[in-house]
Amino acid sequence: MGKTIYVNGTLLIRTSEFKYHAEDACLCEIPEDAIIVEPNEIVDGTPCYTIDDINSISIFDTFKASSGFTSLELGSYYYNSDYQDVYKNYLIQREELISFTESIEDTNLNKAFAYKLIFMNLMTLLDSFVCELYISMVTSNEEMFREKLNSAKTDKKYRSSRDFLCQSDLNFI
Repeated sequence: MGKTIYVNGTLLIRTSEFKYHAEDACLCEIPEDAIIVEPNEIVDGTPCYTIDDINSISIFDTFKASSGFTSLELGSYYYNSDYQDVYKNYLIQREELISFTESIEDTNLNKAFAYKLIFMNLMTLLDSFVCELYISMVTSNEEMFREKLNSAKTDKKYRSSRDFLCQSDLNFI
């Protein structure tokens, strides 16, 4: 599996391709098996080790940092680390849709239109849930990830690993 990497400073994420492992992320002590890396950039006076599309890493590496984590990229997408997070996120968003549905007044002339929007949001929510579940399953196991990535490389219809990972095909479950 991946390596444990200890950043002697702040970890700065400038890419959307970063999987975050929340447990023990900020540490003052260096783990025994960790590879120690020093900051490669100074941002606003703070020494940072920067991860970007050029200075990329494996999503299976676990990062620990002495000073913390930050991201300068709006919308940095952190892959959910387990199925429970994906399901919990789905339930929260579904509950928000249900509470919105209950708040629609009977006298509203645009009630039918509101229900159409809610239905479209529900379909989008389900699609996102399936995609996030698939991504979390594939990225939770490096062997499975390599297998899926290699099969995508031989299939010409997928132009990138992201296209492949976002397909809604759960045949391997």
